[in-house]
Amino acid sequence: LLCKDNSYSGNIYYNDVDLKEISLDSLFEISSFVEQNVFVFDDSIINNITMYSQVNEELLKDVIDKSGLSKFISEKGLDYKCGENGCNLSGGEKQRIAIARGLLKNSQIMLLDEMTSALDNETSNTVTLNVLNLKDITKIMITHKIDEKVLNKFDQIIVIKDGKISEQGTY
Repeated sequence: LLCKDNSYSGNIYYNDVDLKEISLDSLFEISSFVEQNVFVFDDSIINNITMYSQVNEELLKDVIDKSGLSKFISEKGLDYKCGENGCNLSGGEKQRIAIARGLLKNSQIMLLDEMTSALDNETSNTVTLNVLNLKDITKIMITHKIDEKVLNKFDQIIVIKDGKISEQGTY
């Protein structure tokens, strides 16, 4: 936890290794971060998802499905131009691109900060459940949405109020 004087107290462990002992480069290699404010290049959807990397077509289709972009891409196509900072996209479409990026990386750890805040409830629940159902990935989600169907899937829920843990457990 970050204290007022910018010092840290406590420890966070990943596979029994204190994160302070893991280099930032190594941590970035094994993790992906999906945040609610997404940067989108003035380029095609496919380049925004793949970040200009060569990707297996089957894997690409899978992350498009899981991120909830299938309908949009079937209507607009993978070559659809997103516009400068995604001006041709809605906030929800940008968020789903970020989710697809995170899924494509196939990380060991996914940190998801309000990843579906710009999505309608039905799409949000579908995408969230798709992510939660991923196997062999540690998922840490920050959310303000309280939906029993989704929250029942979490192994642990930690409620933070005024910078301190106020509740902890399962739904």
